[in-house]
Amino acid sequence: METHRWNALYLISAITMIFMALAVAAQPLYLRQFMGIGFDTAGQVNANVQVATEVLALMAVGGLGVLSDRFGRVPIMVSGFMVGACGGFLAPVSFKLGAMLGFGGIAFYFFARIIMVFGTSAVWPQLTTLTGDFTDFNSRVVHLANANFMMAFGSTLAFTVLMKIPLYTGIVPVMLINAFLGLIGAWLAHGFLNDVAPKSTDKSIPWRRLWNALQKEPRIRVAFAVSIFSRSDIILIGLFYMLWTLYFADLVGKSQEAAAAHGGQMIGYVGLLVMATILVWGQVMQRIGRLRAVIAGLAISGAGFVLMFFVVTPYAPTSCRSTCCREPG
Repeated sequence: METHRWNALYLISAITMIFMALAVAAQPLYLRQFMGIGFDTAGQVNANVQVATEVLALMAVGGLGVLSDRFGRVPIMVSGFMVGACGGFLAPVSFKLGAMLGFGGIAFYFFARIIMVFGTSAVWPQLTTLTGDFTDFNSRVVHLANANFMMAFGSTLAFTVLMKIPLYTGIVPVMLINAFLGLIGAWLAHGFLNDVAPKSTDKSIPWRRLWNALQKEPRIRVAFAVSIFSRSDIILIGLFYMLWTLYFADLVGKSQEAAAAHGGQMIGYVGLLVMATILVWGQVMQRIGRLRAVIAGLAISGAGFVLMFFVVTPYAPTSCRSTCCREPG
């Protein structure tokens, strides 16, 4: 495939992850400032929003995959970006629109986030599928590693750079960035990507073929399981760490915007580590095999979450010693 198409695919990978990461990162601060979500209900409300969007993603991604076989990956991606842009516009104004229409701000925010997730569910799976379409078995690992590197770069940029902007402008202008990212992503996908896989003429969803493949091929079962675990990693790190920093802010005398910037910076360090190691993991997969590399990665990830149990505060250890036993507020 031509170099400019690969570059477009990599850039779209970064834009997609900025969109997804920024939606998660901005959510706790927006709900705290505009919806007045308190300490006692913050985890429940934010988790409910995330569960609703993740369930929708699970329900939508399979059907959208079938549509991509029938109509092509690129049209599905373009449509997904446009839908995501609509949700990106509605989310930051959901408090006012919800009150105006009588739905309530939180309910309308739910609606906006569902639109955003429905849009991204049509985009990020197609990036991986297109990479598979454009490569063969030998070159696939390298190009997937490059695309994943750009996704890690996008996530890191969202947390480390964009989540510092609320210090100067507030959270609403930052959330509106997603609306523009959706439009840019749609333009890039339409103008620079092309479909190479033949389109399917089968109008039914091949449930039986999928079930048979799951029964016969253990590597597909592993891929499904790893996808579930990796999605939970993103939610735990991206959402709940931001909640942790925001609702600990009063204890250390930080503003909500400064707390969000601190949380984004710490999560950004994780993204930098991912960027530094992801290409190495590509080489590891080529040397020891994909399955062994997956096992090693899950083991390291699990060890990291166990170690987080011993962390008392998301801020400096000095503030932990003086405030960890006090109640928030």
